[in-house]
Amino acid sequence: MAGRAVSEPSTRKIKDSVADLYNLTSRWQRLSGEGFTIASRIAKKCISTSIDANASIEVTTDRSVEEERKEGSRYNLEMEEWCQDLTEIVKKLEHVVKKMERIVTTLLSICELEWHQNGRKWRKCPVFLTWHTLRFYLVARNVLGTYEREMALRRLIASDLAHVSSRAAAMVLLSSWLYEPHISPHTAFDLQSMLLETGYQLPTQRQ
Repeated sequence: MAGRAVSEPSTRKIKDSVADLYNLTSRWQRLSGEGFTIASRIAKKCISTSIDANASIEVTTDRSVEEERKEGSRYNLEMEEWCQDLTEIVKKLEHVVKKMERIVTTLLSICELEWHQNGRKWRKCPVFLTWHTLRFYLVARNVLGTYEREMALRRLIASDLAHVSSRAAAMVLLSSWLYEPHISPHTAFDLQSMLLETGYQLPTQRQ
């Protein structure tokens, strides 16, 4: 026997979960772009300040102590504001990952329900086109894992970036933020496959 089909509510929940997961990755990308802009400002300021500090050791200037104090105060205010902005971005990214976790938990619950309703066996017939219920959960769990690892990297970058003193160190951190080493092209392929499997059309890429 092929086993009973997945109930209509479960099928709808799988489809909604896939769409929500894809939308969350899109939100991640938007927030990541905003974060990179802020991170670039922080890195640029750190590098320029380090260069100015090194130059002041070799070159005697007529700048008064008061001028230096004002400039230092202005620098601290800018850095504090940018660091707070970057922290807010990190918090929003964490919220995205938390929502992904809930989606994966939902898919796991659907799998467990099917397992018990079907006599502790997996259904042989697919949910939509070719995938079984368990595969939706496994793929979503893998996607979540990549974003969890990337999230850990974002926290590290946000905490360290304001303290770099060399261009090389700043470029490493910025590149890591921009290119997302833990999120591979295979992750995007998995997400697109999930959408197509549930009958959604892929969003049109803007030229």
